[in-house]
Amino acid sequence: MSKRKLLLILTTLIIALVLAVYFLRESLPTNVFLWTSSLLTSLKSHMGNSSSAAAVLGVLQTAYEQSQRIAYAIQPQDNQTLISTPLTPASAPAPMLPPTPITSSRNRSEQYVMMIPDQEDVLSSAVEKPQFACDETNSPNYMIYCQGELLHAVMMLNIFKDSKTFVDKPLKRDPEIVAAEFKDQFPGTITSNDREAVREFVNANFNEEGHELEECELVDWQKEPEQLLSIEDPDLRQFALQVNLIWKKLCRTIKKEVVEHPRRHSLIYVPNEFVVPGGRFREFYYWDTYWVIKGLLASGMHQTCKKMILNFHYLVDTIGFIPNGGRVYYLRRSQPPMFIPMIYEYHMATEDDEFLLSMLNSMEKEFSFWKNQRMINVTKNGKSYAVFRYRADTNVPREDYQTAERVDRQKKRKLWRDIASAAESGWDFSSRWFANRKTMDTIETSDIAPVDLNAIMYWNMKILAHLHGALGNVERRDELNRERSRFVDTFEAVFFDDREGAWFDLNIRTGERDDDAYPSLAVPLFTECYSSLNNHMMVDVLETLQRKGLLQFPGGVPTSLMKGTNQQWDYPNGWAPINHMIIEGLRKSNHPIKSVSV
Repeated sequence: MSKRKLLLILTTLIIALVLAVYFLRESLPTNVFLWTSSLLTSLKSHMGNSSSAAAVLGVLQTAYEQSQRIAYAIQPQDNQTLISTPLTPASAPAPMLPPTPITSSRNRSEQYVMMIPDQEDVLSSAVEKPQFACDETNSPNYMIYCQGELLHAVMMLNIFKDSKTFVDKPLKRDPEIVAAEFKDQFPGTITSNDREAVREFVNANFNEEGHELEECELVDWQKEPEQLLSIEDPDLRQFALQVNLIWKKLCRTIKKEVVEHPRRHSLIYVPNEFVVPGGRFREFYYWDTYWVIKGLLASGMHQTCKKMILNFHYLVDTIGFIPNGGRVYYLRRSQPPMFIPMIYEYHMATEDDEFLLSMLNSMEKEFSFWKNQRMINVTKNGKSYAVFRYRADTNVPREDYQTAERVDRQKKRKLWRDIASAAESGWDFSSRWFANRKTMDTIETSDIAPVDLNAIMYWNMKILAHLHGALGNVERRDELNRERSRFVDTFEAVFFDDREGAWFDLNIRTGERDDDAYPSLAVPLFTECYSSLNNHMMVDVLETLQRKGLLQFPGGVPTSLMKGTNQQWDYPNGWAPINHMIIEGLRKSNHPIKSVSV
């Protein structure tokens, strides 16, 4: 067959492929791609050095590769097959491997083959474009820690039991070099037989997780803080003193090497020491820090609190908001907005007006982030209201790809966004975000306006107004007070259910409130997000908590009554932040029943 005729056949075939995958939205038989790839490779090896032929072949190869990626993206996930290896230059023709089914479970021992596209799970322009947890706009090492062939291979081959292990490992060399060498070492399709080779590559190019952090000394720590010694109950006093000892074990500071080589680390630099949650959570986290600061203040550690707040001030100043935690893979999501309350707690303890003044711009900037990025208009009873929701700015897989395998391809972007948004909520994960209250594949976090988030945003308005007033900024104080007054009316109209006597999440998609039992319904008591004229509100909410069955457990309030979901934020687990807010909400009430309830 002549070169001209072969080129004509190939051109026609590739045009047909592109039309099929773009417009018919069908996944094509594997053999079609194998045959096309073989033709293209063969033609490249016989066309010689003709510049015009090379140009035509370049266009054809680009079109072929794009159609291949899109076809991969729309393959059925429950019985997916691979379509071919990436093409290589004519001087080194790529071997064509037979397609092998991917097993749906990473725990099975049989071999599976995985194709790694240039961008994982690429979809056509008809579907929402991929937004990675980090990319070239916010992290120069994105090709290692947020996307790319190496990350995909490590996760799909299940190299580590804990998916956080790899993305916390510091690089020994610059990310571009390591990414390029991985491509050179694994140029084609990666199979389960490559698991040990990939593991060896990681061991050769990465340090141990946590290597970039070191323990530090808390200069203001005291063995017996005055406030803790004043606790009258001997058991509670001893408990508090034991907690006080733990602070010394949890202090971390970032090594100089992170400043010198920031691109080699997934850790986000902050200038001061901080207290970490512990265990696998080696870095700082956003909303956890509010309760850490509450505890540090009780231990008299004002200087440590100030430094931790300054770290968040640094993040707002450099990034524009406070991310979920201290890693680059958290750069597209936040956590419940507790920065302003942290500063309030510190100011209440120290009356440090100079420090408060230095924090005003950061508080306003963080407040604006939530208003600009997390507000949505909803309609209730024919009226429009602006409320807050969790909606992370990423829509690609986090650690794994398995949850989405049960979901229609067109819905995967939203599913991945909703998984990240649930992590942003702090409630990761809970039946609260599941449409069927059972399984992750029905998650719809961004379609829910949560009671607690909106109550916390009201609290931010109230605190920010108070702090402006403390500094004599009367105009801004009054503006914020008017805003929070209007928001109380919005909150009542959108979230309060007269029949139940409490507040409930609003499902934006259906327009209905979700009246299942979650203790988040009591958070407005903690933030005092209700009219001062409604002095029966506490009793109504308390009765609702009792009627729903949330107060029947001697060990505290569970995060839900949903059994069998195997999610962290469901029964039988009860989490300290929610229990604290319920107790404090009841304590703040002026109603006589509060003492019995607490």
